Amino acid sequence: MISRIFYFCLAFGSVFWVDACFPTVPVTEPSSTVAPEPSCPDGWTLFERTPTPWCMRVALGATTQSTALATCQALDSSAVVSGFQNQNEITTMMNAAIAAGSGPTNLIIGAKRTTACEGQGLTATCTATTSFEWTDGSTTGTDGFQWLPNQPDNSNGVQNFAVILVASGLLDDADGTVPEISTTSSTTTTTTTTTEAPPSCPDGWTLFDRTPTPWCMRVALGATTQSTALATCQALDPSAVISGFQNQNEITTMTNAAIAAGSGPTNLIIGAKRTTACEGQVLTATCTTTTSFEWTDGSTTGTDGFQWLAGQPDNSNGVQNFVVILVASGLMDDADGTGTRGGVVCGMNAT
Repeated sequence: MISRIFYFCLAFGSVFWVDACFPTVPVTEPSSTVAPEPSCPDGWTLFERTPTPWCMRVALGATTQSTALATCQALDSSAVVSGFQNQNEITTMMNAAIAAGSGPTNLIIGAKRTTACEGQGLTATCTATTSFEWTDGSTTGTDGFQWLPNQPDNSNGVQNFAVILVASGLLDDADGTVPEISTTSSTTTTTTTTTEAPPSCPDGWTLFDRTPTPWCMRVALGATTQSTALATCQALDPSAVISGFQNQNEITTMTNAAIAAGSGPTNLIIGAKRTTACEGQVLTATCTTTTSFEWTDGSTTGTDGFQWLAGQPDNSNGVQNFVVILVASGLMDDADGTGTRGGVVCGMNAT
């Protein structure tokens, strides 16, 4: 007989983190010998786990690693920061976060780096499935450890916690710190110590870490052509341009955002053009998948973002000098710029 069920809560932060909360709530025993069906309070979602069903919820609001547990327990005193048992839990909770409409970028979850892998990056023994462990007392296994490519890398040596990116449903390791402005007072003086505010983006834009300047990106949906794409972006912000992709994370996040918007664009215009040396050329020894095109946004660098469909960019009509990305696959195709697309990927420097 089930005597209690457990709960999970996710909390957003101003640096948006995910908290998973888990309360243990007694189930009232009926007078009959038939055990009651497990259930969760309003606002929580029930998931089947063995041996005990599990309730989960995303808690919205500015949250840090140090306040995440309290955020969950404000919803229910027995809640904890939760992990993910499987892809179904990830998908359901990310959809709930998106549906809430407040646009959290990422969320704190109930996982920490194992003692054996503290201070370690990815190694033969500290892998994507062994570097971290769940902390909620319920989550088991490694199916829920769905990391961004090349994560968890422990880039600063103390990334001992985990967050999940809402748009992609993929995890990243984090050090649990948040820049802040603090004020201290005494009876004689008031001293204000200000640290530099973290970079940020306007509402509706997603912040990405780029060097030297962080980058804001957003998908602008609606019938768009190559000739109107820049104006479409600048209607959102005068400083916006058509954006390229620095890496797979940016591709995944933006295409997922387009899918989540629900209008079903097939492809999107992005900020790349054929190089002068490769105009009129098909794929050759010198005009390859990484050398045929260049980014136009003034920020994107390198070639990691050039993820092409098989056999592309083939310049099939000789004037395919622009690029679109297919939303469903996240892969690119060259285009001649005459067609109407479902939207454009916009970008600008963070402030």
